Amino acid sequence: MKRGNFLKKFLPQKTDYIAVDVGTRQTKIAHVNSAGETPMVISLESVNTPEGMFRSDAPEDQLNRFLTETFEENGIKGKEVIVCMTGDRVITRYVLMPRLTDKELAKAIQVEAANSIPVPMSNLSLRHVRLDGEGEQQTQRIMIAAAPTDVVLKYYDLFSRAGTRISVMDHAPLALWRVCFGMGEMGMETAAAIDIGASYTNIIVSRDQRLVFSRTLPVGGDIITRSMAETYSMEFDEAQKYKEERAKILTSEEAAMAFNPEDMQIDFSLRDGLSELTREIRRSIEYFNSQSGGNPVQRLIFSGGTAKLKGFIDFIADALEVPAGLLKFPVIHLDGQGQDAPIDPSYAVAVGLALRGARQFQ
Repeated sequence: MKRGNFLKKFLPQKTDYIAVDVGTRQTKIAHVNSAGETPMVISLESVNTPEGMFRSDAPEDQLNRFLTETFEENGIKGKEVIVCMTGDRVITRYVLMPRLTDKELAKAIQVEAANSIPVPMSNLSLRHVRLDGEGEQQTQRIMIAAAPTDVVLKYYDLFSRAGTRISVMDHAPLALWRVCFGMGEMGMETAAAIDIGASYTNIIVSRDQRLVFSRTLPVGGDIITRSMAETYSMEFDEAQKYKEERAKILTSEEAAMAFNPEDMQIDFSLRDGLSELTREIRRSIEYFNSQSGGNPVQRLIFSGGTAKLKGFIDFIADALEVPAGLLKFPVIHLDGQGQDAPIDPSYAVAVGLALRGARQFQ
């Protein structure tokens, strides 16, 4: 038995985990307790992320002020937090390697990464995850994640100066896998989870409850907002509010019976904005299917703010010709009266980050 595993049997186990998901539109905070058989959400909070706040040229004093105020207002100053990088800054590779000891694998990963990632290793921080459990197979699938070292250090510094300590720098595809598939809710089929953020979309595929594919698309819900802004000659923020309050994608039956020109115009604007996003998702799914050895994606699970659009799930299932549904969170979440309460699908990554400490993933 490894010394670390031996000590875990006697040391008090941490059960409360706080995650911070910094998005281009919103910053979300999830507090999850994993003491019970089913993890329980203690709190979910969100705050609007100032425009351009996380661009590479954003002034650091503004970043620090935003994070400090956010952490103070939500009572997490002085706490440990789990985070992940936003956007496409992390390079991900999936490789098949011999079963090796941890020490041997760490050395082999350096060689594999140098051969497959077109960036000097001296500029990158590497992490790897074994995706297969213990078994008799001679090979094992490994996920390699590489991020610019200067960006990693900047995250640690910013969060530290804002009054928190990063305990884990996680990876968004892993967080999405935990909340969608890792708790064993989805069975053994091949399914894709698609989290649509404001500027980026994360796609993962799970087969037999194991992560086998991921991709980050540089397109998100903002493309729909821009389409509506152009259609109605609105400012972006006004179009965003209009989209959230009024937007609905009509079914073919509803479109055939629609007599309200405004409803038809909204539907046209939404479909126009969704065309590029749908095309990029389709390309990713088709690419995976072409490499899947006859095990194509059988179901789609959506999360993120765009997934809340009225009519979106029916629209995307019809467009991609794959059954689709909204994420059902595998956690307990109660309202003030102790009743089950729904969770906004935009919290998928934040909750997935906080689930890292659940007993299912130890």
